[in-house]
Amino acid sequence: MTLASSTRYKSYSPVVSTDTFSVTFPIFDNDDLLVYIDGVLTTDYSVTATYSGGRSSDAEVVLNTAISSGLIEIYGDTPAQRDEDVGASSPNLARSLQNDMDRQTAVQQEQKRDAGASIRVPGGEASLALLPAAPLRANRWLYFDSNGALQVGTEAPSQAAASSFAATLLDDGSASDMLTTLGLSTYFKTLVSAADAGTLRNLTFTMLAQIGSYSGDVDDLKESQVRGIDNGATNIPSGATGNGDAMLVIEDDAANTLQVYFESTGRMHVRTQMSGVWQAWIGLPIQSEVDSAIATAVQNRNALPDALDASAGTETSLDFDDIPDWVTQITVTVRQVSTNGSSDMIIQLGHSSGTFVETGYTSGASQNDQRNTATKGFLLTFSVTGPTSITGGLTLTKDSNNNWVAFGAGGPGDV
Repeated sequence: MTLASSTRYKSYSPVVSTDTFSVTFPIFDNDDLLVYIDGVLTTDYSVTATYSGGRSSDAEVVLNTAISSGLIEIYGDTPAQRDEDVGASSPNLARSLQNDMDRQTAVQQEQKRDAGASIRVPGGEASLALLPAAPLRANRWLYFDSNGALQVGTEAPSQAAASSFAATLLDDGSASDMLTTLGLSTYFKTLVSAADAGTLRNLTFTMLAQIGSYSGDVDDLKESQVRGIDNGATNIPSGATGNGDAMLVIEDDAANTLQVYFESTGRMHVRTQMSGVWQAWIGLPIQSEVDSAIATAVQNRNALPDALDASAGTETSLDFDDIPDWVTQITVTVRQVSTNGSSDMIIQLGHSSGTFVETGYTSGASQNDQRNTATKGFLLTFSVTGPTSITGGLTLTKDSNNNWVAFGAGGPGDV
C-alpha cells in the first residue's frame, strides 16, 4: 500500500472533557507512539487500532483520565528495525515486502520531522564540529565563535540561586509591588507610570522640590547640581516664594556659574556669576504675558486712526501708552497729517511712569541741500512753514547700549 507524505505528528487543544484522540497517520504497532501532555511525556493511556496487512489507519489514543484543557501531542516513533525474514518462496512475499517498505518509509518521515526541529547549518557550509565527550562539556556554556563554529565555553555556575532580596522581587505579582519592594515612594511610582512627556515634566519639577530641598543662600550654590528650593532660601528672584520651586546650576569654574530658577508657576529666571560676582536675576516672560503684550500692541495699533480723528484740531501731542518694555523697535507712520501751525512734528520717547524725555536728542532732517536739527525729539518733518499735509514714517530701534536710533522719510502730500 502507498504511504502519504506526513510529519507523523498530531496535536489537540481540548476545551471540553476529552479522553480519545485520533492518531491520523498509519502505525504498525501500538507501541509506535509517544504521547505528551503539556510538554510532559506520559504513559497514562492506551491505544486502540484495527490492523490490516500489518498496519492500522484508524488508531486512537485513549487517555486514562480525560482532560478539558492544555495541549496533547502525538508523535510517531517507529523502531528502525526489520522483524521478519522473508524467504524467496514465501507465499506472503509481496505483502511482507510492502509492509517492510511502509515501515521504513515511516521511519524516514519521522527522521525528517525530527531533523527539521534540530539546529542546522546551510547546506553549503561544513557540518558543525563534534562536541567533546560528556565529562569535558559538563556544566559548561555552548557558544558560536567568530567563524560561526560551535564551541564549549567557560564553566557555568553550579547553581543560580537568587539572594533573599532578589527572591522577594521575583515573587512580586505586579510592577507596582516590585516598586514597593525596592522601597520607592508613592511619588516615584507615579513618576514611573507617567503617561506622557507633559505629565513627566510636571512630576519631575515636583520631585525636584521634594528631593534635596535647599533653604540657605542660593549665592552659595555654585557647583553643577539640581536642587529643590524651599521657602527658607534667600537671594532667590524677586516675587518667587521658594515653595515648590527648583534650580539648575551649571558650573564653568569656581568664579563663573549659570543659575536657572524654575518657579512652580512655570516662570523662569536666569542669572550668572562672572568673575565671582553675581549678576541680577532676569525674569523670562511666560507665554501668557507674551500673548497679552502682543494683544495690547495690536489693540493700540488698531486704535490709532480713532485717536487721530478724536484729537484733530484740539491736541498739540498724541501719546501712545502700554508699549512693553521688551520692545526694541517702533515704527511710526503718518498719512496726510497736518497741523494748523508752522511747528515741525517730533517724536519723543517716554518712561513707564508717564513722563517723556524732552532733551538730549541729536536729530536732523534734510531736504535737497538744506538741513534742520532738533534736540527735543526725533524730527518727522522738515521746516514746516504753515498748515501742510505730511505723509511718511520713522522707525526707532534700540541698540545693546539702550540707545534709540531713528531713520525715516516723508514729505508733503500723499504717496
